[in-house]
Amino acid sequence: MQRYEINPWWMKKGLDPWSDSPHWGWKGQYKEPNHNFDECVDDRLRWMCGYSFVVDLPTNYSKDVKYPLLIFLHGTVKSKKMTFYHREKIRTEIFSPQNDPFVYAAPIKLEIDWDPKKIKDVIENIKNNINIDPERIYLTGLSMGGRGSFIVASELTKTFSAIMAVFPHHGPYSYIKLAHKLKKLPILITHGEIDKVSSFQVSKKMSDSLKSLGGNVIFKPRRNIGHNSWYEPYKDSTNIKWLLSWKKE
Repeated sequence: MQRYEINPWWMKKGLDPWSDSPHWGWKGQYKEPNHNFDECVDDRLRWMCGYSFVVDLPTNYSKDVKYPLLIFLHGTVKSKKMTFYHREKIRTEIFSPQNDPFVYAAPIKLEIDWDPKKIKDVIENIKNNINIDPERIYLTGLSMGGRGSFIVASELTKTFSAIMAVFPHHGPYSYIKLAHKLKKLPILITHGEIDKVSSFQVSKKMSDSLKSLGGNVIFKPRRNIGHNSWYEPYKDSTNIKWLLSWKKE
């Protein structure tokens, strides 16, 4: 994979995601952390570390119950609104069936693309602290997180029960070549037909490639919808119920 220059946006005031207290929203209870990095540590290289992440438990969480786990991957980082606001918006609006509540986890990446090994570490950390059903772990993401869902799942082929890619972005890394690794995984792809940021045609080509390989894929085009209309797919009970219906064989 080609190397791209990473802008250390996390070093700016109010943007550091490694806060000492859980923070979901763009506004609210954010607390500026004071890491006191050693002089020998270059904070511009923090993207090489593991992911910071937050977890949302079901309202009546019980340690005696095994819960599905849903991992959400955000898109490109341009500002704190991108990292904090969208994951809060989706967390509060995503459909959550009362009879099948799930644990929701949202990591933050500092690099360009999502790293499968770091996501695996996040999942293992959650499993060590929360009662998770290992047969019901799901992955979803929007824009670059949609492409990230393909990248991560293609390397962690035995981890996820199903994935949902929302408006997956087509570059800088092409995900179509990953179809052969994903052909056995139930996949839902949804994309706006007039998206000017992420390519609708590449998304459709991915769906066609998966189908040609015998894959279990649903492609949902959204008519007259552009790039920033991410929330509706997450509010759609049909999408979420479909995702949660799958268990690993």
